[in-house]
Amino acid sequence: LDVPAAFVKSWNRQWGTAHTAVRRAYSIASSPSRLPELELLVQRVPAPQGKSEPPGICSTWVHDSLSVGDAVSLSGPAGSLLRNPADRSRLLLIAGGTGISPFLGILEWYFEPGRQQREIALYLGSARPAALLFAA
Repeated sequence: LDVPAAFVKSWNRQWGTAHTAVRRAYSIASSPSRLPELELLVQRVPAPQGKSEPPGICSTWVHDSLSVGDAVSLSGPAGSLLRNPADRSRLLLIAGGTGISPFLGILEWYFEPGRQQREIALYLGSARPAALLFAA
Protein backbone atom coordinates (compact mmCIF):
# COMPACT_ATOMS: atom_id res chain seq x y z
CA LEU A 1 0.00 0.00 0.00
CA ASP A 2 1.52 3.31 -1.07
CA VAL A 3 1.01 6.40 1.10
CA PRO A 4 0.31 9.48 -1.08
CA ALA A 5 3.23 11.92 -1.40
CA ALA A 6 1.17 14.86 -0.08
CA PHE A 7 0.44 12.98 3.16
CA VAL A 8 4.11 11.99 3.51
CA LYS A 9 5.22 15.62 3.01
CA SER A 10 2.75 16.86 5.63
CA TRP A 11 3.83 14.06 7.99
CA ASN A 12 7.48 15.00 7.62
CA ARG A 13 6.71 18.62 8.54
CA GLN A 14 4.60 17.59 11.55
CA TRP A 15 6.98 14.95 12.94
CA GLY A 16 10.37 16.17 11.70
CA THR A 17 10.93 12.98 9.72
CA ALA A 18 12.50 12.61 6.30
CA HIS A 19 10.39 9.96 4.58
CA THR A 20 10.47 9.89 0.80
CA ALA A 21 8.18 7.20 -0.61
CA VAL A 22 6.28 5.13 1.94
CA ARG A 23 5.06 1.62 1.07
CA ARG A 24 3.79 -1.02 3.49
CA ALA A 25 2.87 -4.66 2.90
CA TYR A 26 -0.55 -5.93 3.96
CA SER A 27 -2.25 -9.26 3.32
CA ILE A 28 -5.66 -9.46 1.70
CA ALA A 29 -8.25 -10.33 4.36
CA SER A 30 -11.21 -11.17 2.13
CA SER A 31 -12.27 -14.03 -0.12
CA PRO A 32 -10.87 -14.12 -3.66
CA SER A 33 -14.47 -14.41 -4.86
CA ARG A 34 -14.95 -10.71 -4.02
CA LEU A 35 -12.23 -9.48 -6.40
CA PRO A 36 -11.73 -6.86 -7.77
CA GLU A 37 -12.85 -5.51 -4.38
CA LEU A 38 -10.82 -6.55 -1.36
CA GLU A 39 -10.34 -5.89 2.32
CA LEU A 40 -7.13 -5.21 4.20
CA LEU A 41 -6.72 -5.49 7.95
CA VAL A 42 -4.70 -2.47 9.08
CA GLN A 43 -4.10 -2.11 12.79
CA ARG A 44 -3.29 1.43 13.93
CA VAL A 45 0.30 1.66 15.16
CA PRO A 46 0.42 4.18 18.01
CA ALA A 47 3.46 6.21 19.01
CA PRO A 48 5.62 4.24 21.45
CA GLN A 49 4.98 5.37 25.03
CA GLY A 50 7.85 7.17 26.66
CA LYS A 51 9.66 7.79 23.38
CA SER A 52 9.72 10.81 21.09
CA GLU A 53 8.85 8.74 18.01
CA PRO A 54 5.82 9.24 15.77
CA PRO A 55 3.07 6.66 15.30
CA GLY A 56 2.98 4.44 12.21
CA ILE A 57 2.71 6.64 9.12
CA CYS A 58 0.82 4.20 6.91
CA SER A 59 -1.63 2.97 9.56
CA THR A 60 -2.32 6.59 10.57
CA TRP A 61 -3.03 7.52 6.96
CA VAL A 62 -5.36 4.53 6.52
CA HIS A 63 -7.31 5.19 9.73
CA ASP A 64 -7.47 8.99 9.50
CA SER A 65 -7.63 9.71 5.77
CA LEU A 66 -9.14 6.78 3.86
CA SER A 67 -12.82 6.08 3.36
CA VAL A 68 -14.58 3.06 1.91
CA GLY A 69 -14.42 3.28 -1.87
CA ASP A 70 -11.30 5.46 -2.06
CA ALA A 71 -8.79 4.48 -4.74
CA VAL A 72 -5.36 3.44 -3.46
CA SER A 73 -2.09 2.41 -5.06
CA LEU A 74 -1.19 -1.26 -4.55
CA SER A 75 1.57 -3.54 -5.76
CA GLY A 76 2.21 -7.25 -5.45
CA PRO A 77 1.49 -9.92 -4.58
CA ALA A 78 4.80 -10.49 -2.86
CA GLY A 79 4.12 -13.98 -1.50
CA SER A 80 1.98 -17.01 -2.08
CA LEU A 81 -0.66 -18.81 -0.10
CA LEU A 82 -2.18 -21.44 -2.33
CA ARG A 83 -4.64 -24.25 -1.80
CA ASN A 84 -4.88 -27.53 -3.62
CA PRO A 85 -8.55 -27.89 -4.69
CA ALA A 86 -8.30 -31.70 -4.61
CA ASP A 87 -6.98 -31.76 -1.03
CA ARG A 88 -9.78 -32.34 1.49
CA SER A 89 -7.57 -33.01 4.49
CA ARG A 90 -7.94 -31.00 7.69
CA LEU A 91 -6.68 -27.44 7.52
CA LEU A 92 -4.76 -25.94 10.44
CA LEU A 93 -4.39 -22.15 10.58
CA ILE A 94 -2.10 -20.59 13.20
CA ALA A 95 -1.74 -16.82 13.49
CA GLY A 96 -0.85 -14.01 15.83
CA GLY A 97 -2.00 -10.40 15.69
CA THR A 98 -2.62 -9.09 12.20
CA GLY A 99 -1.12 -12.33 10.87
CA ILE A 100 -4.71 -13.52 10.83
CA SER A 101 -5.41 -11.39 7.72
CA PRO A 102 -4.89 -13.99 4.98
CA PHE A 103 -6.68 -16.61 7.06
CA LEU A 104 -9.80 -14.42 7.27
CA GLY A 105 -9.99 -14.56 3.47
CA ILE A 106 -9.47 -18.32 3.48
CA LEU A 107 -12.19 -18.83 6.09
CA GLU A 108 -14.58 -16.54 4.24
CA TRP A 109 -13.97 -18.49 1.02
CA TYR A 110 -14.53 -21.92 2.62
CA PHE A 111 -17.75 -20.79 4.31
CA GLU A 112 -19.32 -19.41 1.13
CA PRO A 113 -22.36 -21.36 -0.05
CA GLY A 114 -21.52 -24.29 -2.33
CA ARG A 115 -17.88 -24.66 -1.27
CA GLN A 116 -16.37 -28.03 -0.43
CA GLN A 117 -16.69 -29.13 3.18
CA ARG A 118 -13.44 -29.25 5.07
CA GLU A 119 -12.47 -29.45 8.73
CA ILE A 120 -10.67 -26.22 9.69
CA ALA A 121 -9.03 -25.26 12.98
CA LEU A 122 -7.90 -21.70 13.67
CA TYR A 123 -5.56 -20.86 16.53
CA LEU A 124 -5.04 -17.17 17.17
CA GLY A 125 -2.40 -16.22 19.71
CA SER A 126 -1.43 -13.07 21.53
CA ALA A 127 0.96 -12.15 24.32
CA ARG A 128 -1.87 -10.26 26.04
CA PRO A 129 -5.65 -10.70 25.76
CA ALA A 130 -6.01 -6.94 25.16
CA ALA A 131 -3.82 -7.24 22.06
CA LEU A 132 -6.14 -9.72 20.37
CA LEU A 133 -7.79 -8.27 17.30
CA PHE A 134 -11.58 -8.25 17.40
CA ALA A 135 -11.54 -8.69 21.19
CA ALA A 136 -14.67 -7.36 22.87
